[in-house]
Amino acid sequence: MSNNYNPYQAPQSDVYDYQEPSELTLLDIPQSLSIGSGLSWIGGAWQIFMARPLLWIGLGFIVMALMMTVGAIPLLGNILFIMLMVGIGYMAYLTDNEQAMEIGDLFIAFQERAGNLVWLFFAQLLFLFILFIPTMLILFLVIGGADGNKSTDNPIIMLIYLLIGSIYLCVYGAVIWFSHFLVFFHELPPFKAITYSIKMAFKNLLPMTLYGIVIGILWLLGLLTFGLGIFVVFPLTMISSYVAYKQIATDSN
Repeated sequence: MSNNYNPYQAPQSDVYDYQEPSELTLLDIPQSLSIGSGLSWIGGAWQIFMARPLLWIGLGFIVMALMMTVGAIPLLGNILFIMLMVGIGYMAYLTDNEQAMEIGDLFIAFQERAGNLVWLFFAQLLFLFILFIPTMLILFLVIGGADGNKSTDNPIIMLIYLLIGSIYLCVYGAVIWFSHFLVFFHELPPFKAITYSIKMAFKNLLPMTLYGIVIGILWLLGLLTFGLGIFVVFPLTMISSYVAYKQIATDSN
């Protein structure tokens, strides 16, 4: 019997096996979905969650623990959040395609596309800072045209404040919600990922609004269960971001 063992070969160890997400093909233009799609994002996330519920609950606990510790550090915490969201998205992708996954997959972004994801964070900061300047200018003009300190007593002025702030928050959400998936899964440059993410969000305002309302209700219900339901709602919310990205930006439908 022949023995193929070579005592002089280089030692071998288990290397992390990264599975390239070949099933996700990016569309040239993101889709505009019906308002009911907001519910399907949550429904799709629930199916992924229920495939391995204990693992997802454990992942939610790990992410919360990391964000309450390392996440409290300025800049580093923001970058960590991006990395962890990519990990959640990658694990959701593996589950969605019936591929094996493990806890270590949560940190895939530290091994794949890490540099581009860090650059994405700084690109997001720059983009939001550029957007912040005209926002503050508009607010200044509104305040300057108001009657001194009485501007806060004017309901119309307060409504303008609320409107401008809401628009800024919408754009902020559009910038950060999907861009990390686009960098990781499709290797888009940071600024291109940001602009594509904004298109995804603003082409789907209605389903995103319905989604936000339902997710808010689920978080409230989770809090009413003495906080225990949060360990389900938290990973469900993170998974649903991947499902929304997949439905809007890829041809996987």
